[in-house]
Amino acid sequence: MRGIWREYWILLIKEKLKKLILPSILLAAFILIIVFGHYFFKSYIERASKPQEPVEELAKPSAEKPSPPKLPSFPEQPVSEKFPPEKPSATLPEQPPEKIQISEEEISPRRVYREIYDGNYDRAIDLLTKGLKANPEERNLKILYSQLMEDLKVDFRFSYLPGRRGIRETKAPTSLVLTANDPYYLRVNPSDRCYLYVFQLTSSGDLKQLFPSPRVPTKNPVPPGPLRIPDGPDWFYLDNIPGTEYIYLVATRWRHEALEELIARTKAERDPELKRELIERILQRLDLENKATEGIPGLVFGMFQFKHEALKNEKKF
Repeated sequence: MRGIWREYWILLIKEKLKKLILPSILLAAFILIIVFGHYFFKSYIERASKPQEPVEELAKPSAEKPSPPKLPSFPEQPVSEKFPPEKPSATLPEQPPEKIQISEEEISPRRVYREIYDGNYDRAIDLLTKGLKANPEERNLKILYSQLMEDLKVDFRFSYLPGRRGIRETKAPTSLVLTANDPYYLRVNPSDRCYLYVFQLTSSGDLKQLFPSPRVPTKNPVPPGPLRIPDGPDWFYLDNIPGTEYIYLVATRWRHEALEELIARTKAERDPELKRELIERILQRLDLENKATEGIPGLVFGMFQFKHEALKNEKKF
């Protein structure tokens, strides 16, 4: 009987303990939360109540852009109804356009060559002088300067066969009279290697290129020494249109691309009016070369002029 009661009490105690364990755990956890919460809250209050030392802040750049300085204000000028005004102002006389100053550092061989191409030889020499003063060892500038300023000589002669009476030669056939029965050729003898261009303006107004030409095997640049135009036993003959004939020679130490381009355009042009305009431009450029020879030793210009008479009941030779 005692064993039964003991087991009964043991079971009863176990049941009571089971019922008390969970509330006890929850109560203990609640007490711990309160204790630790009180501790942390107290320490936070103490740190917050202490006076803190001031900390210097770094100056941050302002996000706003600084406003530009104010420009001085000028009184407004009345706007003219017509622009530009028909008459210059009475108080301000017209001033000549100001020359653009080019620094010596801006002078390049390409710029100098452009002036040569356009025929502005004085301007080219001025640029070369300034450029070489700033850069004495600039190779391309030195080459251009030598091409313009080194002396070039060309012996230019006119040879003809009047009436089959023997060859005659002259340097200035200004008073010469030829017919279609009087063939002729040219002799050129340059002192140095050069580019040679020879033309003939016929009595009919046509411009013929005598050199370079398929009738002469020598091409540009020609070497120093004698050159016959046309080559070998060949001759030039006049047509039956009377008038005045002109033969022009241009020799340069540099390739005359401006003249070459005008010649190529003239040969390719089929419109008679446009072709005459191009011939006129070539003649203007030849006149420019003639005037430039005094100041440019590397440029040679020559001209022959003779009268072309019609045949009188004669057969062509």
